[in-house]
Amino acid sequence: MNILVVGLGLIGGSIVKGLKNKGHKIYGHDINKDVVELCYKENIIINQGPVSLDQMDVVFVCLYPEKTIDYLKDHMHLFKKGAIITDVVGLKEFMMTSIQDFIREDVCFIGGHPMAGREGSGFSQSTESIFYGANYLLVIDKACEEVHLLKAIISDLGCGHIEVLDAKSHDDIIAYTSHMPHILSTAYMTCDRFEKTKHCVAGSFRDITRVSDINAGLWTELIMDNRQPVLNEINEFKKVLSELEDHIINKDHVAISKFLEGAKLKKLSI
Repeated sequence: MNILVVGLGLIGGSIVKGLKNKGHKIYGHDINKDVVELCYKENIIINQGPVSLDQMDVVFVCLYPEKTIDYLKDHMHLFKKGAIITDVVGLKEFMMTSIQDFIREDVCFIGGHPMAGREGSGFSQSTESIFYGANYLLVIDKACEEVHLLKAIISDLGCGHIEVLDAKSHDDIIAYTSHMPHILSTAYMTCDRFEKTKHCVAGSFRDITRVSDINAGLWTELIMDNRQPVLNEINEFKKVLSELEDHIINKDHVAISKFLEGAKLKKLSI
């Protein structure tokens, strides 16, 4: 397969590294020409310059949400007939709705969301290992036989499970499993106590604050474009914290123990 990855940042860079030596012809494009040159010199991609879209069988667009839409709209007339086009945007109702007016009938768009990443951003942070055993979510709005081919390519990355969802279900779930952990982590670091406590931290502090090393521009887009599901989850967490607060105020040892034990059992189940 001729596979193009547009945007060689953390995720795009990890995809080209992960698909190297898997039997495909891997091409890359990025506005940073130095990154493209580096990938070429290290034999990660086979092109040194521009790529002809009409020769690409599969295109991964690994850009911010708004940039992804702009790229698809501007280049839609250039894609090969029958091409599979996929993205890595963490929101899917927004994406599927935004492209409806210009997506061609003779190409197959499959929404993608790799549940993988690490702190930091950019190509320098990319690594094929972030996909090992990871979940990968796919979203389709109509029957699409090509999804099996894309699944096979994603499997080459080493992903452990590939789930196919509708757009609304995806966004509701992601508000809980992805957006809230990042919000809670950054909220924890925003509390005005770090300077006085930074030499008194251990593993649990590092664990909960790991993803606060965040790409602020990207995550602002993600949170705002998924506003209502995120607000719903924030309200749910407020209820949980309020419940625990009441147990502490009431000195209800049994309720607190039950609260903590319940969380432990759920964690062990996964």
